[in-house]
Amino acid sequence: MSQSLSVEVEWHESVSSTSAIVRERMNQGFDFPIAVGARVQTSGIGRQGSKWASLLGNLHLSIGLPPQSLSESYRPILSLWIGVLCREWIANNFGVAPCLKWPNDLVINACKVGGILCEATYSGGQFQGASIGIGLNIQDFPKNLNDYDATSLQRLTGRIFPPRAACDSLAKFIWSSIEANEMSVEQITERYRHCAVAIGHDWIDFDNHRGTVQSYSNEGYMMLQMDQGVPMQVTSAGQNWSLRLLNTKLFVVSDVGNSRAKFGLCTRVHDEINIVETCFYNINQSSNSDIQLRDSCLQRVNGWLTSGAESLMHCCSVNDQHDQDFLKFVTDIGFRTRAIQRTPLFNLQSAYDMNKIGMDRFCAIEAVLSLRSRGVFGGPTMIVSLGTASTLDFVSSDGQHLGGFIGIGVQSALRALNSHTSKLPLMSPPTSDRAHWNTIGESTETAIEASSIRMIASWIDREAIEFCGKNSVPLRDLSIVLSGGFSDLVQPLLSVSSEIRKISDLVMRGVAILAMNGR
Repeated sequence: MSQSLSVEVEWHESVSSTSAIVRERMNQGFDFPIAVGARVQTSGIGRQGSKWASLLGNLHLSIGLPPQSLSESYRPILSLWIGVLCREWIANNFGVAPCLKWPNDLVINACKVGGILCEATYSGGQFQGASIGIGLNIQDFPKNLNDYDATSLQRLTGRIFPPRAACDSLAKFIWSSIEANEMSVEQITERYRHCAVAIGHDWIDFDNHRGTVQSYSNEGYMMLQMDQGVPMQVTSAGQNWSLRLLNTKLFVVSDVGNSRAKFGLCTRVHDEINIVETCFYNINQSSNSDIQLRDSCLQRVNGWLTSGAESLMHCCSVNDQHDQDFLKFVTDIGFRTRAIQRTPLFNLQSAYDMNKIGMDRFCAIEAVLSLRSRGVFGGPTMIVSLGTASTLDFVSSDGQHLGGFIGIGVQSALRALNSHTSKLPLMSPPTSDRAHWNTIGESTETAIEASSIRMIASWIDREAIEFCGKNSVPLRDLSIVLSGGFSDLVQPLLSVSSEIRKISDLVMRGVAILAMNGR
């Protein structure tokens, strides 16, 4: 384009439809972008002519793109492109990154927070421009819907963005991105795939034909693999199929660690996700009791499937050596598996290379950020995971991951003492019914047991004090989140005055949150 064009939002307190105004302006001919925003729409338009609920406090925005702003190859993927841009704008301004439900929905925790409607205009075979309609649930959301659940960005994050300012900000962000045109069609499609909710999930049409979403094409099609094995591509325009994503409210997640494979049955009610039942088996099965535990776990997980849980299991694994055995375990029951991806729901910034941080730590951080966004606790946070390894991760008040530590775990320490000394016995990990772990050892055995727990508690105390000192944070303002099998033993030994919360199955909670956002 020879010169840069700006976009100014034409603001209305109340209109029938912002999209109707934009189309009227477009019909008069235009060479520059048009944007119309409103506090209230009395006849908002959704996809296929449906009514869009327009509530006070929300964003109602329509944009008209002039013909010269979109080359031919970009027109079929305009809806995907706008979805990617809206997701980025929301992440920048609200700290959460919604996923995209083809062809035009923005969703978080499987609840709709916004919708997009893109329409191209042609006359005599010539492209005359495109209109974009965007609605975002910023402060409020429709209730008691039959087809889907909804939520608002304010409910999820506690942040408020006045509608008029939000319209102006989003319109300028979208237009500057389109005008700069720094991404190829392939790059846009790849970014869409990366945050699409439906890949790997089943879709069903109203004649009960079922297919699994494979990908999205560079022409904007959704690619399905049908039950009969026949591939199919579906376009949002003029399609004979009316597809709806199965509204899963009962699903299964797994956390495959170094010592255990854990499973959780999860429910979703609106935008609340809960783990209602768990089980596990030991990976290194060395006794009859281990085999019995595995069989019991298999029966429990199979029961979840027969009770109506989705057959797609969402997995987090840090144990490559056990993955094949785990895969056989779940596929024998009847599950398909999908690995959680490193795409944060929250706008996570990290001192780490996030491609190298362990998936268990990544999921735990996401779970903590989700709890913080709901006001369960706030301020800087130290996340402590006590398993085969012991990890500490620090998150700042504004949600930045500052880094952390990886140390030896209780069981690993006991094994190391035995294997690297000639006379020290191999001790089982201490349990809560053996109280001598929190006193001075009076025998070799009790000295080893006590030290295995006390050294970790002392380490946590020291790192909490040092973090607060270096960052000028009062200890009482630091939230410490404990998870892992040894949390009950370590917690009574901590001496810091920080708020301490023990959260069971923290990694699986993170998996569940990311699973419902299509990762």
